[in-house]
Amino acid sequence: MKKFIAPAVLTISAVLINYFGSILASTIVFPLYLDSLLTIAVTACCGLVPGLICAVFSNILLTIFSSASIWFVTCHLTTALIAWYIFRFYRRKNQDTAYAIDIFLWIGLISAIINGILGNIIVSIILSSISSRPQVDAVVQGIFVVVHNLQLATHLGGIIENLVDKILSALISYGVFIWYRKIVR
Repeated sequence: MKKFIAPAVLTISAVLINYFGSILASTIVFPLYLDSLLTIAVTACCGLVPGLICAVFSNILLTIFSSASIWFVTCHLTTALIAWYIFRFYRRKNQDTAYAIDIFLWIGLISAIINGILGNIIVSIILSSISSRPQVDAVVQGIFVVVHNLQLATHLGGIIENLVDKILSALISYGVFIWYRKIVR
């Protein structure tokens, strides 16, 4: 029972934390997404399927209740897939699931780069460089004032924000991973 209830509780809690993290960032106009704070943690603790569920339902809530674009679910799914692949690679090499913080940071860095590129493509092509997230659009506008090129501003802003956002997510996920292992064991 513990092997089903603990992952379910963690996944549901992570979805809600991802949702409310994003709402908080929008409310205080904090220039980060905070919509995938615990997706890496869910993937580390529970595996690929709960990580993907966390990603999808976090984005569904944001799409329904805060007018975020459903297209960004691709970025969130990518974060879960990258995390799963790196954890799986590590387990094959080390036969250990006691992941160190550097693995989480690598996942954060790789996710930031890929999500930055993927998110920028979505924002540039589908959303005409307007993400509907004021905290994100403000950074792009600030860069645009300096570089006078909307595409460049969109890409620079997206990469910078993703780097900070995903590294923060990786650090928080590492803390949750350590806590979860103590609770579940």
